[in-house]
Amino acid sequence: MVLTRFFFFLFTTLILAQPRAKYRPFDWLLFKEPGKINSLSEGYEYLYIATSHGGIYRYSLYSNQYDFPITTAQGLQSNNITGVHFDHNTGIIWASSLGFLQYSYTREGDWRQINLVDLGLRSNDRISRRGNSENYVWAEANVVYIKMDKTSGILSGIYPRPDELNINWSSDQYSIQN
Repeated sequence: MVLTRFFFFLFTTLILAQPRAKYRPFDWLLFKEPGKINSLSEGYEYLYIATSHGGIYRYSLYSNQYDFPITTAQGLQSNNITGVHFDHNTGIIWASSLGFLQYSYTREGDWRQINLVDLGLRSNDRISRRGNSENYVWAEANVVYIKMDKTSGILSGIYPRPDELNINWSSDQYSIQN
């Protein structure tokens, strides 16, 4: 009897933990004023634009028009995206927001979050740049560089400067110098 209850509990929790297959990422849409542009990254078919209020705007490189934005309705933790990076080797899009680093294999929905505390940072630290090398994803925060596995985001190390030379960095915040 106890074994039967255990398997029933295990089965139901596995079912509830899976994404709902009947809903697609853009079944719900959230349109907001984008605010300022924080970062740009070019993907296979879109230019991804990180905004301060509207999530990630997507500009189609082939049709030369904006497509539906990626927002909290698609699973982002916040619509205030401080930066975005597209990894051309894996096809994974990375986004940073206050307190979190997020990534998606599908580039639309199914966003996975990594708490900055789990990466050895404080929750109020800001990731200023994102990039990737051949084998790792990199993030610059304050005065340290965070090296992570490029498919799972598992922390590989924290360095005062990168230990690899060929890192493809995405843009960071644009500021006018006087």
